[in-house]
Amino acid sequence: MNGGSRTSLSPEKTLEIVLESIGELVDYELAVVLMLEGWDKLSVKKTRGPLAGSRLSSYSIALSQRPDLVDLLQVGSPHLFGAEEDHIDTYAEVLDLPQGHSCLASPLMLEGKPIGLLTLDHRSCGVFSSEIVRFIGAISRLIAVALAQAEEAGVLKEEAGRLAEERNRLLGADAEVFKNLAGNSPAWLEVLDSLKLVAATDSPVLLQGETGTGKEEAARLLHRLSARANQPFVAVNCSALPPALAESELFGH
Repeated sequence: MNGGSRTSLSPEKTLEIVLESIGELVDYELAVVLMLEGWDKLSVKKTRGPLAGSRLSSYSIALSQRPDLVDLLQVGSPHLFGAEEDHIDTYAEVLDLPQGHSCLASPLMLEGKPIGLLTLDHRSCGVFSSEIVRFIGAISRLIAVALAQAEEAGVLKEEAGRLAEERNRLLGADAEVFKNLAGNSPAWLEVLDSLKLVAATDSPVLLQGETGTGKEEAARLLHRLSARANQPFVAVNCSALPPALAESELFGH
């Protein structure tokens, strides 16, 4: 086995493989995995079998109208519905299955709590034996764990993607901010680091340097990095100010 790299399956792919594997051992005509949304709704996540169709893919069940399913989820054990039971067919609104058909439902339990439901149906009666019921109960626990792991891997993958996007955005923004202040000498990088630190404060800043060394560009950078970046940047030619007006013009009237 190669342990160098592992590819995480999506919840959708995980369910596809699981239902296909069950179909190799259990003769069903419809297998459905429904996931619990909140505490009041079961929504179809994956279907497989000759009876699966597009109407089922978007099907959901309001648990407020199905106390029998609520009881089943609370008990947490697989149940084979008998013909004598007063049971509303799970998919009666979208499928016309014969009276007395084989119907098996097994909660997907994770750490003692239901996260969904696996159902198997067949139009013939008496298809699912007690051995199959026990087998589906064991498989349901594995499905719940696999789904949780796949969901967690998916969340981590999405989060990693978001972090990568944010990193690229910040790098792009950083490049845009510093585009007029190129340079990689140690002394210049130290100046840029100082500008970043000062920009985070509200303190007045005095920039000194020879003519043509980029003082105004440094001032513009400070402005772009500061909390006042969304305000106008006003450049004033200090040498053109009369000495008597310089103080009031620069530091307030």
